[in-house]
Amino acid sequence: MFRKPLQDNQQSFDLADAKRQLDALERLLENEFKQKYPLSDKILSPAGNPKYYSSLLSTLNANKDSKKGPFARFFGN
Repeated sequence: MFRKPLQDNQQSFDLADAKRQLDALERLLENEFKQKYPLSDKILSPAGNPKYYSSLLSTLNANKDSKKGPFARFFGN
């Protein structure tokens, strides 16, 4: 998807392809597909382990916070 800068002997940059990639990234950033295809509570709370996804998210958020430096954690950034 992302490429190294072009060398002198390489083909020219494909602007149409770059626009398609930019459009795809913007759609992901805007959560277009999350809004277009919402997940039901039945999927988010499986019968075998109903708190699986909520505990997974809390674990991921805790890991993200632990990677911050001590000053960032102290000041809440």
